[in-house]
Amino acid sequence: MVVALLKANKKPMAFPEIMATIQKKKLVKTKSANFANVLRRTISTSSKIKRVGRGVYRA
Repeated sequence: MVVALLKANKKPMAFPEIMATIQKKKLVKTKSANFANVLRRTISTSSKIKRVGRGVYRA
């Protein structure tokens, strides 16, 4: 889902932008107390998402 979001945007996105978009569009249903940590962990461990700057990612 995060990869699809980054590909659709076609530009690198900062982590707060990714988080805000997911929450605004309600793309993920979660029961996590701290979804930001879950998202950070997912992004950092994914081989399909590349870090292009401090807190900025692209697919």
